[in-house]
Amino acid sequence: MIMQQTSYRTGSGDFQYDVIERWGELPDGWTLADTAGVAVDSVDNLYVLHRSDAHPVIVLDPAGRFVRSWGGGLFKRAHAACFGPDGSVYCVDDVGHALRKFDSDGRLLLEINTADALTDNGYDGTFGSVTQSGPPFNLPTGVAISPEGHIITSDGYGNARIHRFTDAGKLIASFGEPGHGPGEFLLPHGVVVDRGGRIYVADRENNRVQVFLGDGAFLSEWPAPRASSLCLDHEQNVYVTEMGQVMQGQPGNKHIVKENARPRVTVRDTDGHILAELAPREPAGDGLYFSPHSIAIDSAGNLYVAEVCESYSGGLAPKDRPRLHKYVRR
Repeated sequence: MIMQQTSYRTGSGDFQYDVIERWGELPDGWTLADTAGVAVDSVDNLYVLHRSDAHPVIVLDPAGRFVRSWGGGLFKRAHAACFGPDGSVYCVDDVGHALRKFDSDGRLLLEINTADALTDNGYDGTFGSVTQSGPPFNLPTGVAISPEGHIITSDGYGNARIHRFTDAGKLIASFGEPGHGPGEFLLPHGVVVDRGGRIYVADRENNRVQVFLGDGAFLSEWPAPRASSLCLDHEQNVYVTEMGQVMQGQPGNKHIVKENARPRVTVRDTDGHILAELAPREPAGDGLYFSPHSIAIDSAGNLYVAEVCESYSGGLAPKDRPRLHKYVRR
């Protein structure tokens, strides 16, 4: 993969970016599969989680140069990541029903793995099939670290819960039930925690972000079509990836894009007011293939947006569709 020059510009006001598509360099013969997660460490290295058995975690330096990879044979399907204050990286393995903590070189420090103790809560592989919440995990999706160092996870494709663990991996509490009301979830897909301990959850198939106090008390919700992940900057602005209401199907089916619900990234204040919209330049696909699944921000305010265009499009996306973009703050 060869770094490109600026492909297009997006954003408005204080949030304008030059977008570099296909950002980063990989060893010869390597390609990125669907890229589910991104996270930035304290020195702005980017950790990329993609759907590869051989090298699911790839580390790139701030210039996009390959540093190392690790995790082969450990992950069933790498999905999301975040960094703790001590520099350790927490990784979610959704199909593996696991959360793991590593040092920056990929040495395993902690594992919470429930693959051998799944609870039957009605999940049949389709959205909306969860009939009751269960204990961790059932296809977990996201992870964040609270100000006091607790591990907060969203759980997930096969559950409707948010879990809080100690830094040693002991479950403290859980909240959430399947449904559409306040405090209920239809695929809690991403989570982030602000400086005050408020928990923001991308409630994807309910098309919203929900905000909670640290104890799980509901505060508010914002419309966000298929919100999938979130990150925060130093000013506590919230960046949300929204996969939108683009409906794919088999070749020959008509594509439907609901009005005002195209895939995008939004920048919001902590009340959910939109400060800027970052839309793709995709004239040929008209939004059909842009699949912003995960987002991370570095110390300069640059954004990294990861895509799962192959699964999102049902295999219709062009084979060379880029899966990792850098949004350089202007």
